[in-house]
Amino acid sequence: MTKIIELHAENFKRLKVVDITPNGSTVVIGGRNAQGKTSTLDAIQAALAGGKHQPDQPIREGEKKAVIVVELDDIIVTRKYTKRGSKLEVVAKDGSKITSPQRVLDALASSLSFDPLAFSRCSPKEQGKVLRDLAGLDFTEIDANIERAFDDRRAKNAEKKRLGAVFASTTSHKDAPESEVLVSEMASKIEAYSHGNAVIETLRERHASLNDLLERLAAKVAETTAERDQVEKDIEEAGDIIDLAPLREKIENVERDNQVFREQTAYLQVKENVNEADKAATDADEKLLSLRAAKAKLIEDADYPVDGLSVDDDGVMLNGIALSQASGAELVRVSAAIGLALNPEMKVLLIRDGSLLDDDSMAALTQIATDADAQIWIERVGAGKEVGVVIEDGEVLEDRT
Repeated sequence: MTKIIELHAENFKRLKVVDITPNGSTVVIGGRNAQGKTSTLDAIQAALAGGKHQPDQPIREGEKKAVIVVELDDIIVTRKYTKRGSKLEVVAKDGSKITSPQRVLDALASSLSFDPLAFSRCSPKEQGKVLRDLAGLDFTEIDANIERAFDDRRAKNAEKKRLGAVFASTTSHKDAPESEVLVSEMASKIEAYSHGNAVIETLRERHASLNDLLERLAAKVAETTAERDQVEKDIEEAGDIIDLAPLREKIENVERDNQVFREQTAYLQVKENVNEADKAATDADEKLLSLRAAKAKLIEDADYPVDGLSVDDDGVMLNGIALSQASGAELVRVSAAIGLALNPEMKVLLIRDGSLLDDDSMAALTQIATDADAQIWIERVGAGKEVGVVIEDGEVLEDRT
């Protein structure tokens, strides 16, 4: 665990020369506005953080260079500024120079800029993201799966509703035929039977004619009789005349029967489709519930820096209540705990706008810093009894630590 042992800043932003040796868990920087309080905290952040935390104009107006030296438990960090840019140097307490100094600082103080008050004023969703990152909760994939499952469920339910409407408009027939009857087949049968009947009529007419001929032509009786006998045999083989009336009646009703068959077939198919859509919608519901349960399990099992703390899609919860509804002291306590957990190696927090803290919140911060063996630097307007270092015109006017 690392804390700041001594801070030296010269010609940085509004500062002329500032030397501060912290004594205790909280360092309250006070003074009037525009005297260098914020610059003092910015000096700590600029010295230890990377390029994205460097100010556009680090050098005090009218000066040519600036320097910040931060002594920690094991190392000394020096960041120098000139008109040409900045230079970082990190050395161990034994004087040995450390290579890749910014990488060392990034590993040590990656979240030094975390401000509990700024966190407490964030939206619930922004607070939730900070806590999820801290707890190692990455919902990118599972949220994408939930969104896809939600869209799939919506599509399945829409299809189920559509098929239900189609099903409601179909007609069912209990006495529907098993298959359609082709009119062309019935017509072919009639044509074939008609031809057979015509042949039979022709044979019968011929038979009558021959009988008449036998009566009139006695001389040809033998010949005629033989022919007659053959015709009788043919008649016997041809059989009886088929009655076409039932077929004609059936062909008149076949289209009605076919319509009944088609309606029953459509009814059964839509019924099957509705059942399949209902199952698909149920499966989509179960999948969505399973994904949401898995996400809830991840949230429940996560390691949070404060007992009773949790996070969901809407933000951070404390003992089942939205963090935004917590008291000011509770909010500060939770925010500070999150900040310290984000930066476990260097337990240093920088709090700007410290004038917004009431007595209870200040007491809560002091207790948190003491319990966590941490160091909290707080900027406040004024020079009240709680102020440890008073800054005026870029210099330490009074050090009460």
